[in-house]
Formats: sequence, C-alpha cells, structure tokens
Amino acid sequence: MRITVKNLFFLLLSIFSMSTALTSCADDAENEEALANDINQKLESMVRETLVGEHILFTKVTVNGVDKTLLDGGCPTRLNFSWDGDSLVVAITDLKIGNMPFAISYQSTAAIRLLNHWEEDEHAGGNEAWFKFVGNNGSVSMGDGLKPNGASIKGYFHPGDNVIEFVIDYNVMNVRTVCERQMLDDPNVGDFDTEMAKYLEELAKYKRENGLDINVPSYDIDGPIYLDSIPS
Repeated sequence: MRITVKNLFFLLLSIFSMSTALTSCADDAENEEALANDINQKLESMVRETLVGEHILFTKVTVNGVDKTLLDGGCPTRLNFSWDGDSLVVAITDLKIGNMPFAISYQSTAAIRLLNHWEEDEHAGGNEAWFKFVGNNGSVSMGDGLKPNGASIKGYFHPGDNVIEFVIDYNVMNVRTVCERQMLDDPNVGDFDTEMAKYLEELAKYKRENGLDINVPSYDIDGPIYLDSIPS
C-alpha cells in the first residue's frame, strides 16, 4: 500500500485524537479523585468537630436479639467521644441506673473506614456523605475496672445531617447496645437526668399496663440485672 501525504495526514490526526482523548480521560479521573479526596477531607473535619465530648442518645439493649428495654424509643444513654490520633474513641463511663448493683463502663477505639458497596446502597450519598467507624479492641467493666475482652463497635455517621447509628457488642452473654439511626444533639432531647426520669416513668407505666411487676428482674445474666438497670 502506497502511503500518500493525505493518508499520512489522517494517520497522524487519528493518533493525535486518540492521545488527546486518553489524556482527557486521565485528567478526568485525576480530577474526580481529587474531588473525592477534597470531599472526604471536609467530611472528616466535620466528623472531628462534631463527634467529640458528651452526647445523649437513645439506645436499645438486646440479649440474644431480644429487646430488653421494652419501650420503642429505647432508653437514654450517655456517650463520650474523643480522638486518639486518627482513631475515634467511644466510651460509656460509670453507667448506673435504678437498682443496678454495679456500674458499667465500656471503651473502644474505632478506625474510620469507607463504606463498602452494600453499605453504600443502605446509606444514601454513600462515601460522599457517610463515614463508617469500626473497633474490635474494646474493654468492658462491671464495677471491677476496664478489662480488654474483644468488645466491638460498628457504626455510621453522616456529618452533613448530623445523623448517627451504631451497634456495640459487649462480648458478654450476647448483650448488645443498638443505637438506631437518629440525630446527634437532637434539640428535642433534654439533659440526661431529665430523659432518664421520663424513661423510668414510661417504663413503669408500660409494666403496669402489661401486668409486669415493676420490682421483679426482667432477666438474669450471671445474677439479677433489672430492666431499668440494663447496661446501655
């Protein structure tokens, strides 16, 4: 085949066009990655500013998957968030409610992770809106000092909407604390003592309406644990 000046021109033009297209695609990918990193940096900054200090959330305590707090809204729980380098530290300190014979404490560090494909489907906005925090090195105390026991936490936080959800597995007799999706620092939530008084009042009403003795333990875990005294 004889290469003419015209054929050579079109060949060079095609090579130039392909090179430009590939460069453009690479630039687009770099721009998208840079944008994603920028979004994550801004979200992480918001997470650090918000997930810090004491917060009151409503949680349910389950034993073998059965909700023992009885009320749909769960019971008020006081949590403390802090940071150790890049790790989120979640703590419940000296929780003692009602007839509880000892205080419960829990602490775990949690790493910040990206959501996987299935988690993104369950959380609108995916990794551009949510952060996942996961920890498997927790410690639990039942009045005898914090001891590492493999307690775990897995949760999600949306800094834009200030929404959080998580599950703590105490690794003790299949007891877990479940925090269903809710607003952090909800303006309708009062201080801890006020919310706990409301919970105990509503709990007593529920037990009376359902023929439950308000003074009888609801279940045993290595001894009596009262329904208004469940570790949360």
